[in-house]
Amino acid sequence: IDQTLNDTDLIETLKQISEPEALVFIDYIQKVPSKSERKTAIVSNKLQAVCKDLNIYMIIGAQFNRAATMDKDTPPEMYQLKDASEIEQDASLILRIHKHTGQAEEERTVSVLKNREGILKEQKVLFKGADTSIIQLEQYTT
Repeated sequence: IDQTLNDTDLIETLKQISEPEALVFIDYIQKVPSKSERKTAIVSNKLQAVCKDLNIYMIIGAQFNRAATMDKDTPPEMYQLKDASEIEQDASLILRIHKHTGQAEEERTVSVLKNREGILKEQKVLFKGADTSIIQLEQYTT
């Protein structure tokens, strides 16, 4: 679905998924329209509930606060996610993709900031934008 849906329409659309263990991508959770003042908290909570009910998986993109991106050498931390407490509370896994100053143009560091079912890791990768591929550079670090 390549369209902007409000929280109610999004949930109704997700309920039409008939395949168990389907994978759904949401590009930017903070932009999902909602009538609630606590928009991100409500949307995050509803999405978590529908995923459990339907046995589906969801990958949700989120933005860091602007202050978190001011220092290009220091990667943003989980608490610096915009609406962090709501996202962190509902998420099973939180990943950060960061380009450090001095890294090669295509090099990124992927960090597991939260993992309810395992350990936290960092992995250097090459991101090839032309074909959207990711190549592991070395064995993971902790």
